[in-house]
Amino acid sequence: MKKIILYSSFALLFSGILSFSNKSHEFNLMENNSLNSFNDDYFEKSESDTRLVLTSQNKNSIAYSGWEASYSNEGITLFIEFMDEDLYYGNIYDIGYDDNVEFIINEVTTESNWSISKTFHFLINPEGKVYFQKANSTNSFGASFDPYLRAVNGENIIYTCRVNDREIDGYNGFKVSIFLSYDVLNTTYEDGFGNLAFCPGMRNTHIYGKDTIWTSYSKRGCKRSNSSSFVKINSDNTFSA
Repeated sequence: MKKIILYSSFALLFSGILSFSNKSHEFNLMENNSLNSFNDDYFEKSESDTRLVLTSQNKNSIAYSGWEASYSNEGITLFIEFMDEDLYYGNIYDIGYDDNVEFIINEVTTESNWSISKTFHFLINPEGKVYFQKANSTNSFGASFDPYLRAVNGENIIYTCRVNDREIDGYNGFKVSIFLSYDVLNTTYEDGFGNLAFCPGMRNTHIYGKDTIWTSYSKRGCKRSNSSSFVKINSDNTFSA
């Protein structure tokens, strides 16, 4: 059974990465620092029922992230595109200050505080380095990949990331697929399918410590500090307040 679940999860992620580009699915980890203008034909800036869009502006550039989601019998997969003509990563101190995308996720709830058993945080930078944490209080998170999370990369959590090639993708940035099983989110298919909610965030860094802006999604009434306000991911993969 585990082999079947694992295969279907990898297949879902692989097909998602392919959908980002019809020309190549190879990882390309070279930096793209060209300051040419974006080609909007390659990045959809309009928000819809199936796509959230977040922007973050520092003194040097405006970065955009687009978010889509897909449920399966095993868990939830998020597909994220990050567009920034000034892509920054490689900070030796804290990947949280690189360009990155992140989100907080839990079951739909009427409680405003983060749940120490049901609220999780995931962050990934362009190099594919990640934080995965569970709330350890109503307003803070514990250690990344704490053993108590029972998170096994390649099994109940699977993430892929690649830096864009401008010639192929049309813009500088990176693309991410993140699969989280119901189990690693401390829920089940019966309780989690169509009943998860999240709050996206992103960081746009030009110079570490000098020009870096963190932005949390605030449309649809979403507030990072309030679990009950998170954006719901419906069973048909649409988003709602």
